[in-house]
Amino acid sequence: MSWYWIAIALTVPLLAALAIALPCWWKFDPIIGNALAAGVIFVGAIALVSREYVEIQRTTMRCLQAGIICSFSPEPFMRFAVYGLIGLFQASAMFVLGLKMEEYRRRRAYARDWR
Repeated sequence: MSWYWIAIALTVPLLAALAIALPCWWKFDPIIGNALAAGVIFVGAIALVSREYVEIQRTTMRCLQAGIICSFSPEPFMRFAVYGLIGLFQASAMFVLGLKMEEYRRRRAYARDWR
């Protein structure tokens, strides 16, 4: 498991989701921005899990060809779970941010005296 790929999982999907969600939050309905952002984050998480799966398969094949037994630390499931949880927390953060944006837009529609 590489810290480099974990750092990518923490930054790239979130930044891509923000880039897509912000225009939707400002111009359209915040729900559309939330859905698009969550989709981008989950696709990113699936892509990173798939990359990790391929890496594990390659390592396993090299071990089998060399005639040795491979053991992974952490186990493959934990590797997949790390990327899945990162995606889940990022999607949750996007929904919370979308709620804040929706509240801001709703309050902006009223006069300052009525807020």
